[in-house]
Amino acid sequence: PLFANPRNAAAGTLKTLDTREVARRGLDAYFYYLIGPELPADNHFDNMMAARRWGFKV
Repeated sequence: PLFANPRNAAAGTLKTLDTREVARRGLDAYFYYLIGPELPADNHFDNMMAARRWGFKV
């Protein structure tokens, strides 16, 4: 399928109910920053390393 831009492609992929189609599209994410009330550390570097341990690309 054609999409107008990467954001629309990602949004459309996340809404897709067919898991085979989602896997075929190969959606990927890169974390640059984490924010939330229960982060594992008090500093940016350690939170990014935690995200890496969880399997995310940072």
